[in-house]
Amino acid sequence: MLQEIIYHLGHDIGLHFDEKVLEGGGDRELVNRVQEEANTLQDLLKILIRSVSMHRPSPTTLAADYHFEGLVNTYGKLFFEEFKYIFDSRRNWRENSYDVFSCGKDFEVQMLIHPFSYTKTTQDTKKVLRRFIDEAKMERYSAVN
Repeated sequence: MLQEIIYHLGHDIGLHFDEKVLEGGGDRELVNRVQEEANTLQDLLKILIRSVSMHRPSPTTLAADYHFEGLVNTYGKLFFEEFKYIFDSRRNWRENSYDVFSCGKDFEVQMLIHPFSYTKTTQDTKKVLRRFIDEAKMERYSAVN
């Protein structure tokens, strides 16, 4: 499986959590749910899960600076405010990553990349997202069977 290859190459695999699944739950519920999902992912993959990254975190979540036992919160104040944060959203870089790394400044970087967005041949974003959705449906169907 791909995650095993990534993990054995020395990379971490973390939890990508969508707070919107809680439908108005409080801080305690969010913290508990993240811990539960991280533990489930760890048990399923049989690897250590050491980080959590929120999916489109709300301003409330960003301001809360949540702390999770045994997990690094990539949207905590340290990583989100003190590190340089660069990302690609639907293959749209908010700033040129080459310029960030070649500017000669010394700083810590947090980089979010959506690898499914990139292909060997040039494709428009809509086609890439459609392929991602279709593949995810098949993966879920296979997992349920």
